[in-house]
Amino acid sequence: MAQRDDPIRRMKKTELHQHLDGSIPPAKIWSMMRRHRLNPVPTLREMRKLLSFQSGEETTLLAYLDKFHYPLWISQLYGNVQAVTGGIAASPTTASPPACTFWKNWVIQSG
Repeated sequence: MAQRDDPIRRMKKTELHQHLDGSIPPAKIWSMMRRHRLNPVPTLREMRKLLSFQSGEETTLLAYLDKFHYPLWISQLYGNVQAVTGGIAASPTTASPPACTFWKNWVIQSG
């Protein structure tokens, strides 16, 4: 059966389980890090690069988990859980943060 004819691939999917730290939109991470003076890079564009795999970057589980340092910094600060949760709920990209999208695709293609 051709891949495009596969009924499972054509079905709509839903996220059944979502971790808070892996779902925070990059813009929310960036704004909260700036507010707390935790600026590892000078721009949001560079922050997005830290949070997603770049062309030629190692794509191992360890490299994937390394992408969570910045979201974890923010989600561990007192009072930020409510702001982080609100940012996730308000984001149109909640279901597919960059690193998660890459990892899901990698698992599907490698599986």
